Amino acid sequence: MIRTLRSWIFLAAAAAVVALTPVRPDAATPFVLQAGEHICIIGNQLAERMQYEGWLDTLLHARFPRHDLVIRNLGSRATRSRRASARRTSARPTSG
Repeated sequence: MIRTLRSWIFLAAAAAVVALTPVRPDAATPFVLQAGEHICIIGNQLAERMQYEGWLDTLLHARFPRHDLVIRNLGSRATRSRRASARRTSARPTSG
């Protein structure tokens, strides 16, 4: 069962990579920052830990000093889902 699930996940990931790869490498548009752009970092605990270091903000401001960039880090660590915590509390034996 787990092997089948892993196979399907791998197949789906491979299909996504193939589907999202441009036909010609030069067909991809270059990434360009404009003056006054807002950059939002969204992620898990890795992005959250980047809030306390500040190296990415410093790197971007040093690389683009005249762009007046606004950088927001909205990373937060994962918490348990309500469904998973509800299962744990309902599975506990009741006393009494």
